[in-house]
Amino acid sequence: IPHGPVLETLARYLDPTSLCKCLIVSKYWNAIHSFTSEDTWYPLCVARFSQEKVTSWMLQHSSQALSKLQVYKQMSKANIAPYSTIEGNLKVGEAKMNGVSAWASMVARSNGETLRSVLCDAKFIQNMSKKKTNAAATASTYTFGKSKDNPNSTSTNKNTMGHFSSLPVVELRIIIQNTNINSTIVVPDQPISIDASTRRREDEMVEISSDPRFIKTVSTLSGSPLPPSNQAQNGRQLEQMFRLRLLDSAVLQVHIHARGCSTTQKFGKKANFTKLLVK
Repeated sequence: IPHGPVLETLARYLDPTSLCKCLIVSKYWNAIHSFTSEDTWYPLCVARFSQEKVTSWMLQHSSQALSKLQVYKQMSKANIAPYSTIEGNLKVGEAKMNGVSAWASMVARSNGETLRSVLCDAKFIQNMSKKKTNAAATASTYTFGKSKDNPNSTSTNKNTMGHFSSLPVVELRIIIQNTNINSTIVVPDQPISIDASTRRREDEMVEISSDPRFIKTVSTLSGSPLPPSNQAQNGRQLEQMFRLRLLDSAVLQVHIHARGCSTTQKFGKKANFTKLLVK
């Protein structure tokens, strides 16, 4: 195949993995400029890492005179997250597995406190009661309601259901990106939880679903609603939360009942990892 507009056009439609495979087909293919040109790799860098992150990376490594192909490889190896205007002000953790990357951050107050007023319904109180079976010390710290006879006791009767209670709440913002899967990945609708197990006992912190103000939401990196191509397919909304094509990203905002964590610092020490299923 001769060099020319045809190869340049084909190169623009290839994903990063396919482009790298083209470079190792033969010496002849390795010398084809279209597979390594700046015009081919710069749009891929911007699509995955955002223009802000690419520009920042190049400024930090300006002495190396990197090509856009080298920039993509280095940033991919470092698992750099795309730029988001709604990312939390405190990083929690990150993960990269099987072509999908995720970065979790926390929206922390200036004083570090987590207590907020939460509407608790019957189901939420019942679930929390089960969680507190083996955590008496934690259960005595934050209660779901006060009985009239004993204001210091925990009450889960019908009088407290649907009442507002003061609970430790942590807002997580999780960026999820399809980094290397050509087919569309699906994030099913699921309860988000944080593993807080220790050597002695299993434990987890669950999302708050009883208060409409704290229901989890999904948005773009800029905070706007997801485009139709990323939304759940018609007729499958109950199974899917959102979909991501190659290099697409979404931000999952979820509020976690940080049981036993009166400050964000305590939450950071207690939380082990976030449970999130991706298909």
